[in-house]
Amino acid sequence: MANRSYLYAVDEVPGQPGAANVRALSEWNWDVPILHRVLLTGSPRLCPSSIWDPPVQALIGDYDTGVTHLERYFAALPQTDEVQANAAAALAVLRDPSRRGRYLLLETAEIVTLTLDDDSQGEAREAALAEAFTMELAEVGDIDGWLRQASTIRPEDLDSATGGGHWPAVLYYEPRPQVTPAGPGVEAPAGPPPVTPNAEDQTPPVMPPVPYGVAPTGAAAWGFGFLALIPFPVLGSIMTGLVMLLVGRSQRQHGPPVPAVGRNAANWGLTYVVVSSLLWAGHFVLLYQLTKDGPSSDFYPIGIPLTIWAVFTLVHLIICGVGVSRAKKGQVFGPPSIPFLGNRRTP
Repeated sequence: MANRSYLYAVDEVPGQPGAANVRALSEWNWDVPILHRVLLTGSPRLCPSSIWDPPVQALIGDYDTGVTHLERYFAALPQTDEVQANAAAALAVLRDPSRRGRYLLLETAEIVTLTLDDDSQGEAREAALAEAFTMELAEVGDIDGWLRQASTIRPEDLDSATGGGHWPAVLYYEPRPQVTPAGPGVEAPAGPPPVTPNAEDQTPPVMPPVPYGVAPTGAAAWGFGFLALIPFPVLGSIMTGLVMLLVGRSQRQHGPPVPAVGRNAANWGLTYVVVSSLLWAGHFVLLYQLTKDGPSSDFYPIGIPLTIWAVFTLVHLIICGVGVSRAKKGQVFGPPSIPFLGNRRTP
């Protein structure tokens, strides 16, 4: 799934006139790795995102300066065989003429929004985003700071510092080249640039989020929770969870916060399946144990698991209703659930 830091090489700053020729370099799951930050130490600044709509921003820095700084940083790290191998792999990619560019572009939106309040919206959310990206820029720091901590880096952070030898040719989100109008009278191409998913994710080509007002919300992932109303209890429970999982996972193709909406709905759907299955299993165990010596005319205690399941299903329907409502407002709703697909924050 998504929730990654993406590093690209570009020849023009996003949002400025010129040809946006974007080349994939690196991505990292669930964090911004040290390597990405070190590479951005060449005159880092904020710029418009090449993937997501405003107010989302990206970081950009000088390519050659960043690579030079990274070489110095690699030399300051503990020189184990693994560090040397990973450093060689990283520099081979970064020096490849077909992948290098004038600037390094770091897209951190999926990581930055993990820190935001799920309930913030409108101007408050935009202000929080602006502050978060400013803090992200501050995290880049300068090369001298990174060099000072290189020799004492923790062993568990060495992969993050060297890229772990993983430099895919195609990232999960990869904007295709798009020509930006050079001046008045030049007609712009229609629509946002498509992006290509990493083949390992087995997802179809996806698009960045469309303009606000017609953007996907992920509400459908919560809406399918009402399949629990199907008058076949066991089948309905299982079908509800599986459909919420499938629809929730399909939301990964959209921009933040939709993937988080889908993930939370999928987590809740799977939680509903697990709890329902345990309660129904408990019912049949009690039914067997308490009737093996003869039928019982009393509903309780045999019916205790069924009563709990009925109450739990009512709670499930309420949660799905809240999830749909929040999603339509652009909010991420994260009820307590088993985190099968990750945590309950935004992507």
